[in-house]
Amino acid sequence: MSTTATTPRVSVIIPVYNCDRYISQAIESILAQTYQSYEIIVIDDGSTDNTRLALQPYIEKIRYVYQENQGVSAARNHGIDLARGELIAFLDADDFFLPDKLTAQVGVFDAQPNLGIVHSGWRRVNQQGETIKDETPWNYVPKLDLEGWLRWKPIGTMGTLMFRRQW
Repeated sequence: MSTTATTPRVSVIIPVYNCDRYISQAIESILAQTYQSYEIIVIDDGSTDNTRLALQPYIEKIRYVYQENQGVSAARNHGIDLARGELIAFLDADDFFLPDKLTAQVGVFDAQPNLGIVHSGWRRVNQQGETIKDETPWNYVPKLDLEGWLRWKPIGTMGTLMFRRQW
């Protein structure tokens, strides 16, 4: 994880609302990334459960902000406002990243500097974390250009996205 002395390349934003059961798994999945130039920003959107308590073990490794409940979009936007990274990734509080997610997506940006957004497939899992199905939208979207992306909406979760903050 990036220290405060260096600017992270990636800002991972986690909007959370009443997800005390899952938030630790989400944060652990970021801490286990093979790519290490990141910051974690958790926007607590007015949770009334034990979310704040569940985050205590991570308080030195994350930027935690509590706000009155305004909805997930407002929480994501607040996170973007606070982000220092060139690249933004979202992670929902009840999801998790596979260990090479950031490495793979940053690699695509490095190989194609003109790109503004990169997204991936995703894995559906059961409550035990066992794979149900790997989703690969590139197999059913005829042409994955801007029109195809808008028409077919091949995104199952915001956690598949990474984009340039300037966009």
